Amino acid sequence: MKKIMMLCCLLLVSGCAPKLVTYPPTAISPSTIEELQELELSSWAPNEDYALAIRNVVEQHKDTIFLHQEKLFQVCSEMHQKYQKKDYAGTNILIAKARMYNAEWFQSYLVLKQAYEKLGEVNNTMPDGTIKTKTDELIESGKKFAEKVLNHSNTIREFLDITEGYDRARVERNLGFLTKKNEAKFNNLSQALNQSGQELNKEGEGLVKLSVELNELLSKGGD
Repeated sequence: MKKIMMLCCLLLVSGCAPKLVTYPPTAISPSTIEELQELELSSWAPNEDYALAIRNVVEQHKDTIFLHQEKLFQVCSEMHQKYQKKDYAGTNILIAKARMYNAEWFQSYLVLKQAYEKLGEVNNTMPDGTIKTKTDELIESGKKFAEKVLNHSNTIREFLDITEGYDRARVERNLGFLTKKNEAKFNNLSQALNQSGQELNKEGEGLVKLSVELNELLSKGGD
C-alpha cells in the first residue's frame, strides 16, 4: 500500500502532472476607485423619489466595487501566487474563502440590478429632458455593468469548482482526475476569468464617468 501511495505522489509531481496555467486577477482601476470615493452626490434632485433612487444606485455600485477589490481580488491574488510557486498548502481554505466572497458578490449583483431597475421606473416620469437622457445613459451602462458582474461571478464559481477538484485529487491521490479534459477546462476557465475581469473593469470605468457627468448635471439643477 505504501508503495502505491509513493507512486501516486511521484506521478503527481512528475511529468504526468497537469500543466495548469493561472493569470493574475484583474484589479479595479485605481482611477475608478478614486473617482467613486470622491463622488459626493448633489444635494439637488428633481424630486424625492429620484433622489432616493440615484443615491441607492451609487451606494450599491460602491459596495459592489469595494467588495470585489477588498475581498475577491485579494483572495484570488493569493491563490494565483500559490499556484505560481506550486505551493498548494492551505489552498482548500482559500477556495472556501473565495466561495464565500463570491456568494456575497452575487448578492450584490442582485441588489445592484434591482437598484437600476428602480431608477428606471422613477426616470420614466422625469419631466426634465436633459436629466432623463443622461439618467437613461447611466441606467443602460449600469445594467451592462451588472451583467458583467454576473458573468464574472459565474466564471469564478466554475473556476473554483475545477480548482477544488484538483485540490482534492492532490490530497486523495486521485490520478483519475488528472485528465487532459480537466487540464483544458482549468486553463480555459483561468483565461476566461482573466478576460471577464478585464471586461468588468472596462465597463466599470465607463459607468463611473457617467455617474460623475450626471452628478455635475444635477449640481447645475438640470436644464
